[in-house]
Amino acid sequence: MQQHFQEQLVELWENKLFHQREVLNYSLDGSEVHVHLQFSVFPGHEARWDLVLVALADITVRKKARSVSGIPRQARRADQAQESLVSISMKSTGWSARARSR
Repeated sequence: MQQHFQEQLVELWENKLFHQREVLNYSLDGSEVHVHLQFSVFPGHEARWDLVLVALADITVRKKARSVSGIPRQARRADQAQESLVSISMKSTGWSARARSR
C-alpha cells in the first residue's frame, strides 16, 4: 500500500495529473481488497488542484476469479462492470479520455 502511495506522490510531483493503477488495500478485518484507483485533475484546475476526481472500484472478485482456473467468464463480467463504472463517472463529469495526458 505504501509503495503505491509513494508512486502516486511522485507522479503528482512530476505534474502527471491523471493516473490509474490497481492497488492492494486491507479492510478493517485485515482481508485483502484489490482496488482500481483513478485520480485526475480537471482541465482548467491544474494550477490549484481545486477540482479533482478520485474513483475507486473494488476489483477483488475479478482478481479472485482470475486466480481460480475455469472462471474466465466471471472475470470478463467484472472487467466489463469496471469499464462501465469508469465510463459513467467520466461521462457524468464531462471528462474526456482524449483530454487527459498520461
